[in-house]
Amino acid sequence: MKVHFIDVGQGDSIFIELPNTKTMLIDAAENEYADRITNYIYSCGYNTLDYVVATHPHSDHIGGMADVIGAFNVENVILSPATHTTKTYTNMLKAIDDSGAKVTIGVAGTEIFSDGDLSAVVIAPVTEDYSDLNNSSVMVMLTYGSRKFLFTGDAENGEENTITADIDCDVLKVGHHGSSTSTSRAFLTAASPEYAVISCGMGNSYGHPHTETLDRLKGAGVKIYRTDLQGDIIMTCDGEKITVNAEPSEAGGASSGESKSETTKATTTTKVSTTTVTEKPAEENPVSYSYVLNTNTMKIHRAGCSSVRRMSEENKGYTNDYDGAIAQGYVPCKICSPEKS
Repeated sequence: MKVHFIDVGQGDSIFIELPNTKTMLIDAAENEYADRITNYIYSCGYNTLDYVVATHPHSDHIGGMADVIGAFNVENVILSPATHTTKTYTNMLKAIDDSGAKVTIGVAGTEIFSDGDLSAVVIAPVTEDYSDLNNSSVMVMLTYGSRKFLFTGDAENGEENTITADIDCDVLKVGHHGSSTSTSRAFLTAASPEYAVISCGMGNSYGHPHTETLDRLKGAGVKIYRTDLQGDIIMTCDGEKITVNAEPSEAGGASSGESKSETTKATTTTKVSTTTVTEKPAEENPVSYSYVLNTNTMKIHRAGCSSVRRMSEENKGYTNDYDGAIAQGYVPCKICSPEKS
């Protein structure tokens, strides 16, 4: 099993390659990251998302969801019981409806799947007060063999305090980007993780992760990994052992926005080709392309375009060079209306 904490700035997006060959996506960041998420998953070799979880309706978690859902065959979607009136939220609902996916409202006790020693269950929200969107986050416990991963969305202390399920875990996706209002000392003691991952943007205006949260994690002896400093964090688990593609971060506060760790960059960053048409990225080297070319119809599409998932693999090309593609005779798709980035 591989758990990819994708670097999507000040947001969340976690792609999981399950050991039974199925896939799971938890959140899809802001809309500007939809293409990166889509291409990341494509580069891992998948065109189907078996389980999609939208933890709650804030745009830094579901902003890219409509485009991502439109780019894949989606089987099941798990939604927070909290709703919203934003265009981002309604666009997501329309994309889900168009996909034909089965929709489940995730509340404590909802079983997402169970397959031998592999399972995923919702442990929160517990209460029926959904007025606070962060504290209505769908929290998921993923178990494989003897190892457990807890994904918390933007859950804060208010939701943490309501949980009745066992939250003991090996890996904790830290709530609300490392905000001091999440990951209370009591919650951390009960979870007792060995590893913690914080997904946040470099130099973000919120000051995430807050020093208080980092101090609590370090005080508990937890190994900390951060997308703002280390890029994509990839954890590989065989049901017993967990390995990580980076060394734990020793940083004591929010990032300044200067640069990511050189060690991590060497293991997670791939130079993007400037050639207009490329083959599909190698599975072991996920990279981000803005456009997908149909070499048969000579059309250029946004990576998240619904037409892409119906396209034959042999007809696909990938590029970041919009002008170069147009110069070669490609015409913009009328569905997604791609424009130069």
